[in-house]
Amino acid sequence: MIIDKILNNNFLIVKDEGKERIVMGRGIAFGKKIGQKVDQNRIQKSFFLSNSEFQEKLFSLVDAVPLEIFQVIEELVELYQRKTKKEVNESIYITLSDHLNFALSRKKAEYLYKSVLIWDIEYFYPEEYEIGVWGVNRINTLLDVQLPDEEASFITLHLLGMDTGISESGDIKKVIETVQDISDIIRYHFGIDFDYHGTSYQRLITHLRFFSQRVLKGELKEATSDQEEIVLLLQKKYSESYKCVRLIEKYMEEKHDCHLTSDEKMYLVLHIQRIVFEEK
Repeated sequence: MIIDKILNNNFLIVKDEGKERIVMGRGIAFGKKIGQKVDQNRIQKSFFLSNSEFQEKLFSLVDAVPLEIFQVIEELVELYQRKTKKEVNESIYITLSDHLNFALSRKKAEYLYKSVLIWDIEYFYPEEYEIGVWGVNRINTLLDVQLPDEEASFITLHLLGMDTGISESGDIKKVIETVQDISDIIRYHFGIDFDYHGTSYQRLITHLRFFSQRVLKGELKEATSDQEEIVLLLQKKYSESYKCVRLIEKYMEEKHDCHLTSDEKMYLVLHIQRIVFEEK
């Protein structure tokens, strides 16, 4: 692995078996010259430079973003992939490093950004949110700062947005907004507050997450005649929950041009009935 270009003390461009890549490591370029071998024990992360747009954006960030930020992102990605068994797109090093660097600037300027979207992330994606909390604490420790708790939600959004499984199903923000809107319809229709840590709420949210992903991918399945008969029975037995599902159906038609199948109606009625029964 031969040094082709020195970007700064912590980043190098190298040639490795004829391929170009950027390598990251604290002090990896110290005292080095072009043409010399890289000390591979110092490498913390490497990126292949096959994508010119990715390369250009990464180059623009290496001088502006503290190495500690890239280090935390590497640890976050490793933790996320280990806990969720999912892969994360390398572009997260661009999007999240840029966001976190801006967050540090906002903090220094005593300016905090608020977003309505972030409040329910903790409940919609609890396992992923814990990783976001860990990331904020890690940054605070490494850089001796105190980022606001809200940053955990933003980190979670970035991880979800770069999750190769979730991102294929559409914009993660659209998924979260849809889940948020449907849960609000249920809450307002019955005039209840959810037990966010309750089993029924978590089951409902999990169902709504996958439902929203299927909607955005256009993968709603046609219902069978048996399911349609079951929905008619549920309509009579749980009339108020069915009325709520009709409100959800109207919202989905207006917002997403999507018609609920009998299958989806059936599961929504059952989830809503269970959670309303528990809350009341």
